Amino acid sequence: MLVVRGTMSEEERSIYEGYLSHKWGISGFLPSIHEYKSRDSQ
Repeated sequence: MLVVRGTMSEEERSIYEGYLSHKWGISGFLPSIHEYKSRDSQ
């Protein structure tokens, strides 16, 4: 779970999704068109 104050932009959400999916080893669950599916997020 990630808690943020305010509204997160679509770009920020995509970055966090990519980062967390790679961190927890579940990047295979990202859609094939997700920007961070095949590369590490930083």
